[in-house]
Amino acid sequence: MIQALFVHSWKKFTRSVSFSKELATHLFLAFIALTLVGYSLALGFVLENIITKGLKQADSFQFLNGLVLYYFGFEFMMRYFMQNLPVLDVQPYLHLPMKRSRIVHYLLLKSEVHVLNILVPLLFAPFAFTTVAARFGTGAWNWLLSLWMISIGMHYVILLFKKGWDDTLPGFLALIAFFGLLGASDYYGWFKLSEVSSWLFAYTVQGPILLLIITLFVLLLYFFSFRFFLHSMYPDERTLQKTTWGRTQDWSFLNSFGAVGDWINLEIKLILRNKRTRNVLFLSSFFLLYGLIFYTRDRYTEGMPGFLLFIGTFITGIFMINYGQFLFSWQGGHF
Repeated sequence: MIQALFVHSWKKFTRSVSFSKELATHLFLAFIALTLVGYSLALGFVLENIITKGLKQADSFQFLNGLVLYYFGFEFMMRYFMQNLPVLDVQPYLHLPMKRSRIVHYLLLKSEVHVLNILVPLLFAPFAFTTVAARFGTGAWNWLLSLWMISIGMHYVILLFKKGWDDTLPGFLALIAFFGLLGASDYYGWFKLSEVSSWLFAYTVQGPILLLIITLFVLLLYFFSFRFFLHSMYPDERTLQKTTWGRTQDWSFLNSFGAVGDWINLEIKLILRNKRTRNVLFLSSFFLLYGLIFYTRDRYTEGMPGFLLFIGTFITGIFMINYGQFLFSWQGGHF
């Protein structure tokens, strides 16, 4: 059954009216993916030399373990912007004698085919089979598989986050609070994330216990993702499960500006009701923190006032730079 769904997806792609355009896009994305794979593999082979000779670290294994959690934080942000939700036109299959569970399994398995899911073995496998294996033997497999399982688990975390809380203010605030807490803990010395990371991944080479715990956690994430997508397959079922009340937002103080105020009121409603512009608004508010890098340093406040003016204009105008892309598409019918 899953094989038939793969065949249907391939036929849909090859028989599409815009096949040539989609083919060019996929070839370009494949080139980008191969470039990323090549750079990751090359970095994996020189990782030992970079740590020992470039950074002058005597124990490369301990030093790398201290950076692993930072790497996964970076990978989380990459997945947030690069990883898409699994998409399938399920309507043609809903009236057929097919189990919905198989369709959901197909969606989740298909989403696994992503370049970010192979970055960990490409980047850390050369280091594991040379440096780690020379010191801990078969413990290198536990170390590498633990990293890979965490990366796979992050794949399902992103699916759940983008499906359930991506376009909501609580989800955005939770994401900011999580990374803000990690940054504040390192800055104020509450706890060092590098020390936690070093201890955690150094323990993986001592036995398979931590690997089994991580694998069990990944299986639980897969189960939660499966249940969530299974219950989300029929849109009418989700509508019946909860009663939603419509709400309108009216900025009455804009009425004093006449027709211009009415247009501004309408534009604000469009921004808050559209998912993409709402995300741009949330991210733009977070981008204001970019000014802390420059406004807190005497080098820029005393010697480069013109540069600070540029930074202020940039961080406050980033919303309009992105929003302008949607503005013309919305109003394109008038000109």
